[in-house]
Amino acid sequence: MNLTLKDVGKKYTRNQTDFWALRHVNLSAKTGDFISIVGKSGSGKSTLLNLIAGMISPTEGEVLYDEISYIGAPDKIISKFRNQKIGYVAQGQSLLSNLTVWDNIRFPNQLYDSEKKVSAKELEELMDKLGIRDLKTSYPEQLSGGEMRRVAIARALVNSPDILLADEPTGDLDEENTRIILEIFKELAKKGTIIFMVTHDKETVAYSTSAYAILDGNMTKFVKNIDNME
Repeated sequence: MNLTLKDVGKKYTRNQTDFWALRHVNLSAKTGDFISIVGKSGSGKSTLLNLIAGMISPTEGEVLYDEISYIGAPDKIISKFRNQKIGYVAQGQSLLSNLTVWDNIRFPNQLYDSEKKVSAKELEELMDKLGIRDLKTSYPEQLSGGEMRRVAIARALVNSPDILLADEPTGDLDEENTRIILEIFKELAKKGTIIFMVTHDKETVAYSTSAYAILDGNMTKFVKNIDNME
């Protein structure tokens, strides 16, 4: 399993002025890679994740999954691909307010006739890992920010994705739950999942196998240290 970005760029227009959120990004990720992405707010980190997820299309370049381009495919096809192959932990609150925690987590597994239907036992085991089993009948409005984040992570993992995209996944978590989440991610990578994690926290970067910084749309790999990251 490989994910490849070839000379990817994304241009936006603001106040009738063009600007590049990403410029000439080249990256190859293989099975088991755990990649951290750091950079200032507005540097293009979330844009990168959205491109990989197929939620937006690049202005130039290609995004390839096992050498096949999925960007620009019909919405139904790319939505099914995203559901079955990609888990996404968004930065903001993304839970469905009218569903319980249990139904929020299992929702992606009910779509598109998923190849593997998750059993109640498997779902409970996933919730146990994240410490949210006792919240199964609660609704999002009844949860704290950290609880909502852990539910969102469980939902992203329910289909055992090939690629996990996590945008500041530990931002609302205390030290202990941060450690638990990062250990889960590390174990997933060992089992073959490709992980892209956007973070501002130097300590979380230590869990990854490689780290990149984005500055003014340009992405570079950290070689020695990350002491100057922001």
